[in-house]
Amino acid sequence: MMRTQMNELKNIRTRTFNQTSTFNQTRTLKQASAFKQKGAMLIEVLVSILIFSFGLLGLVGLQAVASQNSVNAQDRSVAANIANEMVTEMWLRNTSNPANLAAPIAAWQARIANCNLPGTRTNCNLPGAIGTVVMNGAITTVQITWRPTSRRAAENASKYETQVVVDQ
Repeated sequence: MMRTQMNELKNIRTRTFNQTSTFNQTRTLKQASAFKQKGAMLIEVLVSILIFSFGLLGLVGLQAVASQNSVNAQDRSVAANIANEMVTEMWLRNTSNPANLAAPIAAWQARIANCNLPGTRTNCNLPGAIGTVVMNGAITTVQITWRPTSRRAAENASKYETQVVVDQ
């Protein structure tokens, strides 16, 4: 009987040792896993900051393009108003022939050339603007060209053109 009790006691110790060993191995795996993950959160934060930075740079670029397009639209609106001045003069005089409008065309071109000077009545803000009036048959073309300050000299100038037919 004693022998069976001793065998039983031995079996209990072995089971306890095996359970303890398994527990220790599990704890050791958790510690090893935690050790491997040290710094992983920092890397995740750095990657998220990088992605956020690229998004922010994209928004800044988008804002710059939108601002430039707004300036271009304003320049075209100003050019349309300047061309409309000449068209109005043609309708008032009931002629679109530049030969009959020599004095008004010269005055209009002088206003366009001087519109960026300080103290002038109208500030058109079209750098280097030039106005031309050309008659081709019954159609008269009024054209405004300018070079925005944002463009390089090698790029084409901006141009606004309108065509008019005035019954005489």
